[in-house]
Amino acid sequence: MDETRAAELITKSGYQVDNITYVPEGQSHHVFLVTLKEGEELVAKFEKNTKKGTDGVRRDFHYNGVLSLEREIDIFMLVREKAHLPAPKVKAICAYEDQPFLLVERMPGKTWAEYLREQEYSLDAYLKSVTFLGEDIAQAQQ
Repeated sequence: MDETRAAELITKSGYQVDNITYVPEGQSHHVFLVTLKEGEELVAKFEKNTKKGTDGVRRDFHYNGVLSLEREIDIFMLVREKAHLPAPKVKAICAYEDQPFLLVERMPGKTWAEYLREQEYSLDAYLKSVTFLGEDIAQAQQ
């Protein structure tokens, strides 16, 4: 999935794309930062077809659970509403030309890779970020 194809599918789903940038992260999705014509900033997450198990179903490579956009939405909701942690709100779930994708709010901040790059891959910065992540995961598990 490239930026041109992603923008085309988003546009065909009824949104006017002003700018789109591929984010080279994400194991299970092609991720894009999207700015709509009216200035709203979103994240588009397109399913990757490369994460299929031997049964032909998209699977989580950590736990072998079934991957779906609905699962992604449920995780966002649980993290936000039950764990009281930041998680994006879903703007739309779309499926155009057999390519399902989500449009979610773009939350403030930067990607983890961007943060580590800015910190010149400092071990201390990495360890701090993993500590914060661990604290968030512990809160979510409670």
